[in-house]
This record gives sequence, C-alpha cells and structure tokens, in this order.
Amino acid sequence: MIYLARKNEQVIYHADKNAMMQMDGVSPEMEITEEEFYAADGLIRIINDKIFLGKTKKEKAIENAHNERNRIDANLVRLDSEYLTPRILAGAALGDEYSQKKIKEHDSLALPLREERKPYDELIKAAN
Repeated sequence: MIYLARKNEQVIYHADKNAMMQMDGVSPEMEITEEEFYAADGLIRIINDKIFLGKTKKEKAIENAHNERNRIDANLVRLDSEYLTPRILAGAALGDEYSQKKIKEHDSLALPLREERKPYDELIKAAN
C-alpha cells in the first residue's frame, strides 16, 4: 500500500504508515495500491482541495490532441516528401502536366488532413 497525506500544501507519500507519522508528522488521508500509484505515473496533487491521482480529463484530452496532431503532421510530411520533390515543383513551374497532376494529387490528400488537424490545434491553443 501507498499512503498519501498533505503537508505544506503538497501531497507526500510513503509505503509505511508509521514512517509517515514519524518522519513527516502527518497521518495518511488516503491509501492506494502500488498499481494505482504507478498507473498515475506518480502524478499526485491537490485539485479542488482533494488528493487527485493521475491526469484530469482535460489533461488527457490535450495529450490526445497533441498525439493526433503529431500523427497528422507525420502524414503531411510523408506526403510532402513523396509529392513535392524539387523535380516535381520545378516541372510544375514550367507547366509540365505530370508535375501539375502530382501537385493536385498531393493537395487532394493533404487538404483533408489539414482540416482534420484544425480541431486539435484549437483545443491545444485554448488550453495554453
């Protein structure tokens, strides 16, 4: 078991209840299993005057938004490197039909990804 208590506006934890009382002079307010402690990645804090384990729903949503945005960005980079090579860009500038077709293909694939990215950008921006 892991014992949790507040001390000086922070959460302290011990694996031994007696050690908590002797070393910190506080009694446990909450006890959790080691599995719960590790599942929270050791993130324990006071939120709304309560001891809170792990990330909040908002923090999880923001983390998910970052992950999704990174996934989309990786796809955009892949598309750019596949379709927007210097040769294709130069050919398109010279009016080469094949190059112009490749750029249109790129745009048809990249545009939906950019649209998919917008809500994640907005969520991240609102969080900052």
